[in-house]
Amino acid sequence: MKSSLTVVALLTALATTASADPDPSNNEIAKTAELRTDAYVGGGGMLSQDEAVLAGAYGEGGIRIAGSPVFAHVLVQGGTAVHLFADNGGSFYDLRGGAEARGCIVRGSICGSAGLDLGVHRGTYVTIGEALFETEGQEMSEHFASTLVVPRLAVDYGEAIRFRGMIEAPYYVDTSGQHESHIGASFSMGFVASW
Repeated sequence: MKSSLTVVALLTALATTASADPDPSNNEIAKTAELRTDAYVGGGGMLSQDEAVLAGAYGEGGIRIAGSPVFAHVLVQGGTAVHLFADNGGSFYDLRGGAEARGCIVRGSICGSAGLDLGVHRGTYVTIGEALFETEGQEMSEHFASTLVVPRLAVDYGEAIRFRGMIEAPYYVDTSGQHESHIGASFSMGFVASW
């Protein structure tokens, strides 16, 4: 009887050992598996300087293209515009789409990207006519219309919810016929949900 119990115990131990992962390092690999982002959506605040100072909010999203490191990217932003010659300020909005190449380190918790967007910019500024001019005291509005070409560098950090910062150099190609084309500088910070 005693020998039978010994045999049963031995067989149970062998079965348990056989079902366990023969390589204990695999458990550590699973714990440190690289985070992979296939899509993200988020938003935050932005500040830009060109012919005017632009301050507002943005929303963006991206999705990986066919398993590659390249993401399709869309962004919409808008807010307040303060122009040097616009006493009452104004407003603006941008609509853009493009692509970005993305790479990560530290098991995917820190990622950087470089991208390029194309889109449109619209702005309206309100000013008051100055003294000595026929328009003295009159409220006047001025409209800006541009095609946008926007190179972008971004970095994000985290897991499912990630902090994301962006530096951009938007080039405004005037389509209104009233202003010169020019380049600006923009900085944005926000959060994205990734999956």
